[in-house]
Amino acid sequence: MKQKRELPAGLPGRCLLLCAGLAIMALGVAFSIKAALGTSPISSLPYVVSQFGFLSVGTATILMHLIFICLQILLLRRQYDPLQLFQLPVALIFGSLTDLAVWLLQGVNACSYLGQWALCGVGILLVGLIARQVNRLLKLFARQRLSAA
Repeated sequence: MKQKRELPAGLPGRCLLLCAGLAIMALGVAFSIKAALGTSPISSLPYVVSQFGFLSVGTATILMHLIFICLQILLLRRQYDPLQLFQLPVALIFGSLTDLAVWLLQGVNACSYLGQWALCGVGILLVGLIARQVNRLLKLFARQRLSAA
């Protein structure tokens, strides 16, 4: 008999933190795209697909994550935990936020190579430093939860 899982304390705060982190990372991806110096490995395939014109970067990102989730289910079969299906809404949110960020930055253009590097630097800072801060906050939530238990 399976145990019933309870929702952890602080879940709404963690979900808000996740959404904020996804929004900032999507903005970082958009800055990276605008820099035209290359994108991160995980964003390169959706970016290339979007250059063919029939899908946006965000939509291609969503489709790529859906393929990854399906492959995960096929590989793990009975060991696949249905709780992992929560990856689906995260993929939808991140893809949508990526499209929003690209749209918000449509008027931003680098006029020089130095400008391209500046945009790339902003993208790196947004993805790297913010990811680090979100990780710290998640660890803090986990410590608070352990001390409350």
